[in-house]
Amino acid sequence: MRHLSVYILCFWVLLPTWLVSQNYFQKKTSMLDALRKRKNVSFKKKTRILKTSLEFETDFDTIYPGTNKTCAYVLRYFFHTDIHFNKNLNELISMDGTSFVISKDAKHHEIANQAVMLTKEVIKLIGNMYFGYHELDVFLETFPKAKT
Repeated sequence: MRHLSVYILCFWVLLPTWLVSQNYFQKKTSMLDALRKRKNVSFKKKTRILKTSLEFETDFDTIYPGTNKTCAYVLRYFFHTDIHFNKNLNELISMDGTSFVISKDAKHHEIANQAVMLTKEVIKLIGNMYFGYHELDVFLETFPKAKT
């Protein structure tokens, strides 16, 4: 019986240690790469990064209003943006490294609405950037009914 107690004690001490060493409790993150890189910029990074608190790639599969494309496609193709999921906050990092915290209120909406809200906010931010205004023009020429 004494040996059994030792084994049980070892199990309860070693199991948590093993789980921590295997990063079992860390959030799983995933990302979608931008579909295009900006070629005519002098920055080392040719894409932007959207870090989002949304957990899954499928969360951005919502069709962006006024288009027939998903939110993920719009950001990745027209606005040269990588999307990193399951982050602590929503943040856009521009090609020059400037960071913008965005959509603190998005968590109060359905997942589909969160993706649309984040996409709209990112488009507005990028549209006000030196290189981004042209990307916004191309997007709106392609989808004149898109909501921005």
